[in-house]
Amino acid sequence: MTDADTPLDISAKLADIDRILADRNRTVTDRDHRWQPFLAVMSGMTVGAALFAAGGTFMNLFG
Repeated sequence: MTDADTPLDISAKLADIDRILADRNRTVTDRDHRWQPFLAVMSGMTVGAALFAAGGTFMNLFG
């Protein structure tokens, strides 16, 4: 029997698609979690720079 002669098993194909999508979603989630510490550091640096600039502006205006 060739592939063209075998009956189409939709439930097996759907199970394969579900498994592939679950693997992909797990990979994307793991990849997103890997960036969390870096994003926290960059957010902290951005806030620090904004506060430093605001303090400098305040000192120039009122100091």
